[in-house]
Amino acid sequence: MTMGGTRSLRRRLGVLACTLALLAACTGQGTTTTTGVSGMPEEIRFGVTPADDSAGQEERFGAMVKALEADLGADVEFITTGGSYGGLIEALIAGRLEIAVMSPFAYVIATGQGADIEARAAYITAPDGSPTYQSHGLARADRTDITTLEDYRGKRICFVDPSSASGYLIPAAGLLAAGIDPDEDLAEAIFAGAHDNSVLAIADGTCDAGFAVDSELAKIEADGDLAPGELRVVWESDPIPGVVLAIQKSLPLEVRDAITEVFLANDGADLYERGFCSPDWVQENGPTGKPWCPIAGSNTWGFAPVDDSLYDSLREVCRLTEAPACTG
Repeated sequence: MTMGGTRSLRRRLGVLACTLALLAACTGQGTTTTTGVSGMPEEIRFGVTPADDSAGQEERFGAMVKALEADLGADVEFITTGGSYGGLIEALIAGRLEIAVMSPFAYVIATGQGADIEARAAYITAPDGSPTYQSHGLARADRTDITTLEDYRGKRICFVDPSSASGYLIPAAGLLAAGIDPDEDLAEAIFAGAHDNSVLAIADGTCDAGFAVDSELAKIEADGDLAPGELRVVWESDPIPGVVLAIQKSLPLEVRDAITEVFLANDGADLYERGFCSPDWVQENGPTGKPWCPIAGSNTWGFAPVDDSLYDSLREVCRLTEAPACTG
């Protein structure tokens, strides 16, 4: 675990007032056919948030690419943009991509720098899932002196990474709202490097308390690495928007609607039933008990509709914290 220097945070008066509302998560079922839409490009260029293995990314998104081609009647070119968010953002600003599936902060940065794109859908991990998630503040169950976020003052606190939304940026804004300056009011700020590391460091006493994404504690307990009840949740953030499908506004509205509908109407089970899944990605027992292939090769079941306003909370976090992750 690495010890992280504290990040400079701008002092603010008042408290953070996030206005996120959970959007109803709904996905369509079965095939949707939108060929013949007026103004549909002959080719749609599709980019995603960069990862270390660009070839693997193309395979993981392959099923959705096939659905887009089949339903839109257009060729889809999957484009990798190098190893940083900057390449993806520059491509969107320059109009070299029609659509992108991107991290929420990359979307906020891109729109802030002039990309003429709009949020249309976001990842969900279950048929009835939400396109949002949360950050959790955690402490050992036997630490009776830590029951609220205000009790973090003067303690050793575990974060995940300075660029992590649920592991640092959202918690930092939460601490500011509670009247705690993460730079000056903590005994020590420790960046654990990963969500599981943060949880385990809290459990073993390296940190008095800390933060992780909402799903991490249950995952570690299910894996047998931590006894149920050893840690407890002492704080929950407001909903955080997830990975987003962004589409260029320069495309005709009918085209944007058609592209969006393909993402909403094809979940992991639909893609399997249509024969679009790579055999390497098929899982026999999915969320509905049927075979499926996770979209993007993770636990992503499908997409639910969202709009740009869902990401205003992240813009507010960037304004409050002036974090380097918000500038790309």
